[in-house]
Amino acid sequence: ETSPTFMAGDSAFLRAPAANAFWSVGFAKKVITPPDVLTHPNAYYMAGYANNKRPAEVMDDTFVRTVYIDDNSGRGGVLFSVIDAIGLSNKEVLEIRAKVWDFARASNIKSVNVLCTHNHAGIDTQGLWGNPYFLQTGRNEQYNAYLKDLVAQSMLEAFDNRVKGDLFWGEITPQEDIF
Repeated sequence: ETSPTFMAGDSAFLRAPAANAFWSVGFAKKVITPPDVLTHPNAYYMAGYANNKRPAEVMDDTFVRTVYIDDNSGRGGVLFSVIDAIGLSNKEVLEIRAKVWDFARASNIKSVNVLCTHNHAGIDTQGLWGNPYFLQTGRNEQYNAYLKDLVAQSMLEAFDNRVKGDLFWGEITPQEDIF
């Protein structure tokens, strides 16, 4: 069984560029730190290391960063969003895809990917670090809804920000004492 927003991608890997193909790449970045995190810290729990921890300060904002990449071969582009968060459930990833589904289909996007950095210094998006003594989840449903909206917005912006360019790849072999 697959979800209604499943995108199969490509069945064949191109080993050489398609005729007349060129790269288009677009980027977008949005702050996902809750705007009220310091004025209403009791609305949030921190993810990781210990339960029942509330945010005390913001040293660095958290972000969603999105890249759109297309080789313009006609096979379609791909979106990758990386969220500074502990993680999201598959259900929430599917909800993000649903938010951009019509746009993705109309824009010949063949793959929508959502990843998390597994950041232990951000808001609890999974509900695992609340107050266990009162059986409280650490999840803030309003924040998760806000987060999903920002991720979807960043996907649309990355597509809109695409430009033609060159894409380079490199590889190095580290020295033995480098880890």
